[in-house]
Amino acid sequence: MRIKSPFNITIAIVAVVSLSNLGEAMKPERKSSSVSVSKNSNSKNTNSNNTNSNNADQWEITPEREAAALKFAELHHPELVQLLDALREINPKQFQKAVEEIFRVSERLARSKSRSPERYDLELKAWKLTSRLNLLVASLPMTSDYEAAMQDIKKAYTRKLEIQVKLLEMEEVAARKRLERIQESISRSKSDQDENIEKQLQRIRKMYPPEKTEKQAKQ
Repeated sequence: MRIKSPFNITIAIVAVVSLSNLGEAMKPERKSSSVSVSKNSNSKNTNSNNTNSNNADQWEITPEREAAALKFAELHHPELVQLLDALREINPKQFQKAVEEIFRVSERLARSKSRSPERYDLELKAWKLTSRLNLLVASLPMTSDYEAAMQDIKKAYTRKLEIQVKLLEMEEVAARKRLERIQESISRSKSDQDENIEKQLQRIRKMYPPEKTEKQAKQ
């Protein structure tokens, strides 16, 4: 399907470009503080520029990556492919940006799948919901039934938040398991402290026995 009217073209651009940072869509916001030191500012800026350059090269869109991104969109959000086709014709630069973001998300999800299929399933659903929400909100000005459209948006947001809670619950379980392992390590270290110290001292005595060190000292 081709999007021909200027208004629909604008919607296509808004909806597709808003794909930026979809990989972070389901993560809670975190505040961070930074301290700058004027003495090292120049070197930091240089390192930052080098990092940005490397990241740009990392995500450079090749024909193979473009095909992979479009295939990902086709599998998980077919409507998006139609908008991308329109965007390719009217704004190639923004098309490349959108493809880059989709490819980045697909790569992150692939890594997630190899680590945790359960988490991958939730993150994929989160991406699909976020992508659908972008289109619903961008299409709102041209809807014939505003309240019905708002209900669709509400349902999508509700489902998105439900998935966010499930992802956070998964993080909580993982954090608890890590904490349990740390607490076990602390407990073992405390209970075996004397034994561990003695083992270390025995190793040192074997490496440097008293008779050997005394002999060397006399020499």
